[in-house]
Amino acid sequence: PEFVEALKEQAQPNVSKALFEKMFSADFRQHAKALDDLASLLPDYRLETIANLDIILKWVTLRLFDSNMTQLRKTFAYLESLLNNLAETQFRLSDYEANVFVPLLVEKCGSFAEPVRTSARNTFKTLCNIYPASKMFKFFAE
Repeated sequence: PEFVEALKEQAQPNVSKALFEKMFSADFRQHAKALDDLASLLPDYRLETIANLDIILKWVTLRLFDSNMTQLRKTFAYLESLLNNLAETQFRLSDYEANVFVPLLVEKCGSFAEPVRTSARNTFKTLCNIYPASKMFKFFAE
């Protein structure tokens, strides 16, 4: 709850009111709409996405805690699209940004659900385009 409130405070001045309401709605269907909105903004708003990447990654991390399989698939699809878009700009993820979501990604690699494990592994492959594979070891070791 404290994390969510802090994230709301960070996000509110940086996203539109409509997107904010979708992102922090109690209805998971609104989260799916927020993911759609964020995905549609990627091609035209790369600089803005990079400027707000920590907020986006924190919110995506929250969505990775969802138990709805459809929602998880959509979240992983957005995350992979985000990482691919960042790679196209030659962006390099900082250690701080990696620490936001990579630990949970490691955890998802051990999920009981095969689609979640597969999505997590595929996301790791994509992540290696913007974050050195050599730095990933520490996340697995912890």
